[in-house]
Amino acid sequence: MEIRVYVDERTPPAGQVRRVGAGEPIPFSGWLDLIRALERLIAEPDEGPAPHRVDG
Repeated sequence: MEIRVYVDERTPPAGQVRRVGAGEPIPFSGWLDLIRALERLIAEPDEGPAPHRVDG
């Protein structure tokens, strides 16, 4: 499972999180909201491995 965090504001942190290859991004505002969004993404059923990514 790969989760990406997009940060729009740094203090307090605000932005969106999304699981690669699945669903819509979940907005967050603040550290606790970020943790809730991550918990929600982790709790969703996994649809299999994400495509292999090659960096470089």
